[in-house]
Amino acid sequence: MINHQTFYFPAQDERVVTGLCPNGQYGAYLEREDGRVRGYGHSRLAAIADLVEQLGHVEEVFS
Repeated sequence: MINHQTFYFPAQDERVVTGLCPNGQYGAYLEREDGRVRGYGHSRLAAIADLVEQLGHVEEVFS
């Protein structure tokens, strides 16, 4: 990814990194994880929203 930007979300005390992927879409991942992109979208906000949705599916599986 290029053009990295980090966003801080104080309610969850999380940092999300976004950037432009080689496929032309933006990607998002949690800073505390291994850097594997989990959210994609045509804007940074869309990538973050997709990341939140993916994390919701993971929590459902493990709860």
